[in-house]
Amino acid sequence: MDKEVDMALPGSSKKCNANDAVSMLNAFFGGNKPTGFTVVHHADKKETGFFVGKLPTSSGEYRVNVTYRAEGNKAIIQSIRIE
Repeated sequence: MDKEVDMALPGSSKKCNANDAVSMLNAFFGGNKPTGFTVVHHADKKETGFFVGKLPTSSGEYRVNVTYRAEGNKAIIQSIRIE
């Protein structure tokens, strides 16, 4: 993850550091147990990319959007939106 990540989860949206982003995801997944994940669209450019996916959970289905930038052979997450 990047040093700062734009996070948007149901009921919460903010820019935060990577540790806070992980905490937000842990809290979300604690109440929404994933039962699968399917990428429905993705695009990569020279230095950036994104993907959109469907996330079925124990409490319903969510749409996930993730943007990232390339750094060497790693993808550094810049934003996560779950709606």
